[in-house]
Amino acid sequence: MRRLLVMVGVAAMGAFLLSGAAIAGAQTAPTTTTTTIPFTCDFTTTPTTLGVGGGSISVAGTAPADTDVHITVQNSTDGTQTKTAHSSVSGNWGPVTFNVTSSATITVTLAPFYPATTCVGPSVSVEAAAAALPRTGSNDTKPFVLIGAAAVLVGLVLVVAARRRDHTRGRA
Repeated sequence: MRRLLVMVGVAAMGAFLLSGAAIAGAQTAPTTTTTTIPFTCDFTTTPTTLGVGGGSISVAGTAPADTDVHITVQNSTDGTQTKTAHSSVSGNWGPVTFNVTSSATITVTLAPFYPATTCVGPSVSVEAAAAALPRTGSNDTKPFVLIGAAAVLVGLVLVVAARRRDHTRGRA
């Protein structure tokens, strides 16, 4: 009998829990999630590599909508060049053109309105001018070859003469 009562009690408890009735269901507050979309800023350069002597590059990218974008190109030859562009409603800006004659570092900022937003993009490299090979020695080696051949010939004559002398004296 006790077993029967225990089994009925367990079955009643299981049915109550499986019915989906939550004891404190009315007291839970709905959760709301607020998602903030971070501002992004990136840029590209066209081309990223220039030949000997440099040339023109174009810088373009995306930033938060309706923002002033400050583009700075810095290298040892041309110094620092800065231009400003304005992003459209869609966030696109550029292209802005610079003349670069040596490898350069490009920095894009959105200050003063978005100082914490960093803009990511490539730097520009310029191929170095090919230098002439250093000139050493002369451009005519004929006299040196003749002097070397004569020295070998004199050495050969001395070796043959020494062997002959030893052979004639019986020291073989």
